[in-house]
Amino acid sequence: MTIARWWDCEPRPPDPRLQSVEAWAEAVAPTLAEAIELHTVSDVPVGAFLSGGLDSSTIVAALARRGSALQTFCVGYGPEGRATRSGTTRARWPGTSDCSTTSSS
Repeated sequence: MTIARWWDCEPRPPDPRLQSVEAWAEAVAPTLAEAIELHTVSDVPVGAFLSGGLDSSTIVAALARRGSALQTFCVGYGPEGRATRSGTTRARWPGTSDCSTTSSS
């Protein structure tokens, strides 16, 4: 067996056009929209799990903007159901319906 590095991640110089959050959002939006479009081709209704974090919230917001009905799911954990609170808050976009539950373990 040989162990060898199969990739090399060379740092690139910063892009002078991407100096603000707005510029990054504008640059990422088309790729994000395409990825979501490609991953939501389905013969059955599409759903999304909301953890309450930025990634799942961004995906649900983009799906809701498309105008298709979307079922969201959120599972809280621990005595306070931490993820449920933040996840259901983000599930209140128009066109989404939420199913939330809390797990004790």
